[in-house]
Formats: sequence, structure tokens, C-alpha cells
Amino acid sequence: MQTKFLLFLILLAPAIFIVTAILSFFQEGIRPTTIKKMAKASTLISLFSASISVYLAVNNGLVESSLLGINNFGLSIGIDALSSLMFTMIAIIGFI
Repeated sequence: MQTKFLLFLILLAPAIFIVTAILSFFQEGIRPTTIKKMAKASTLISLFSASISVYLAVNNGLVESSLLGINNFGLSIGIDALSSLMFTMIAIIGFI
């Protein structure tokens, strides 16, 4: 259960930014206030997600999802202390 939650958190951060970008396409005006608030919220959610992933990765070690593919060729999500630290650094840069 905890592994699935951690992997969901990692995929949540880029998904929120994608939704914000799609919704900003449909807003009128030069600087709509709704999109500014959504961008601020998505960066805060990304920071929160990164900090939780650091905590869980440090406590659990390497966390890997099952392979999504054919004949050992496909995609998998893996997170350890270094990748969660990079995730946090990118979230902080995005916040700035």
C-alpha cells in the first residue's frame, strides 16, 4: 500500500502541472488570476509531494514499481534517496 502511495505522489506532481497548462490555454487575457493561483497551488503541491517522497524513500530504501511493458522492455518508476533529492531540488526551483 505504501509503495503504491509513493508512486502515486511522484506521478501527481507532473500531472498537476499538465492540467494547469491545459487549463491556461483556455483562459482569456494576458494574466488571468485563476491561472496564477493554480500555478502557485501546483508548485506547493509539488513541494509537498517531494518532501513526502523523500521521507518515504529514506525510510523504505529503494522503491520500484512493476514493469509496464513487454519482454522486459518498458517503463518502471524507481525512487531512492538520490532521485527523491533531485525531485525536491526541481520542485524548489519550480517554486522560485
